[in-house]
Formats: sequence, structure tokens, C-alpha cells
Amino acid sequence: ADLIMQGLILGWIFGRLGCTVSGDHPGPRTTVPWAYPYPPPDGPRHNMGLYEMLYTALVLFPANLLLHRFKPPVGSYVAMNCLIYGAGRFALDFLRATDVEHPDPRYFGLTLAHYCSLAIFLLGVFAAIQAKRGKLANPTVNVSPTQ
Repeated sequence: ADLIMQGLILGWIFGRLGCTVSGDHPGPRTTVPWAYPYPPPDGPRHNMGLYEMLYTALVLFPANLLLHRFKPPVGSYVAMNCLIYGAGRFALDFLRATDVEHPDPRYFGLTLAHYCSLAIFLLGVFAAIQAKRGKLANPTVNVSPTQ
């Protein structure tokens, strides 16, 4: 899972690049220079795909490179990425557009993506605890030559 996680981060950057270019995830209206030019009547809005791509490229990817230097225990990459991504995605989801035709439904003030990112964060906490205890490493199998 640690190896897959490292490749997933790079793939996620390219996937979110597609979301950025297509404008799939509109945020609130804005006048910032990097706003995505949605057609009228929406006009320029924050581009949530861009923000997540930048977060992945500038935070998650370097964090993986840095963690690699320390030879962490098995499960550390999964734990770290779940913790960092879960927290970042939870924060970014507050920028979701609410003034569009079909906004994301809110439950107790949060979107379903908020709850999913919280679950990912909690999975990261669990994985970090298990990795620290060495519970995620494969046990060494001793095979005697007489078998």
C-alpha cells in the first residue's frame, strides 16, 4: 500500500490537472487574477481542481519525497498521506460553491466530501498508530531446509 500510495500521488496531480482545465469543480465567485472564467452568468470563480492540484503537487508530493529520506516503518506513507490529504481536503471543501444551480447538499453544515475527508484523516490516525507499533510489517517467515 505504501508503494501504491507514492504512485497515486503523482497520478492524482495529473488527474486534478484535468479537473483544473475543465473547470469541473467551481468555487465561489471571485476577482482574483487566477480565477477560472466560467461562462455567464457564473463568471470568474475559484477553481477547486486547481487548488487541490497545487496542494497535492506542493504539499503531498514533497512530503513523500521527504519521508523517503527517513526509511519509515511500513504503513507510514499511507498514514502520512491520509493525514495530510484528509486535513487539506476538509479545509478546501469550505470553498465549494453554494450559489450554483445544484450545489452539494449539506448535512449539519458539511458536505459529504467533508465527512469523507474526515474518515480519510481518521484512517491516517489509525494507520500511523499501527505503523508506529510495527503492526503493518510482514512477519518474517522462517522456513527450515528440512521441510
